[in-house]
Amino acid sequence: MALQYANQLPDVVDDTVRQKLRLIQEAGPNWTSRRHELYRALHEQLMASSAYHHFTGDCRDYHLQRKGDWCLYEVPESQQGALRRFRGQRVRLICTGGWDPYSGRGYFVGAVQRQPLLHRQTSSIPSP
Repeated sequence: MALQYANQLPDVVDDTVRQKLRLIQEAGPNWTSRRHELYRALHEQLMASSAYHHFTGDCRDYHLQRKGDWCLYEVPESQQGALRRFRGQRVRLICTGGWDPYSGRGYFVGAVQRQPLLHRQTSSIPSP
């Protein structure tokens, strides 16, 4: 069962992984040596961590296509495949890039704490 793009959640879990992902994102649109080094350090941290698992999959199922892209998902109870062990949990999904017709793109996935999602206030007038 593929995850739905509409079910991607903004990442509001403030931990070291998110901080490193933000640094990679803020390093600019091009993959400079600094951005590669930041990514390499994150990749090594995730590979050494027992909290994150690496798998390969089709970007059409996970809706993350570029190396360093990430989001949160609520994994449905009926989920099959690589995310089956995370049924009913909120996870952070990180694209590690790469593509070939046999193995697909690489991803890291790890369960994160459920925290209230931040919603934008649509009006500056307080409600009664």
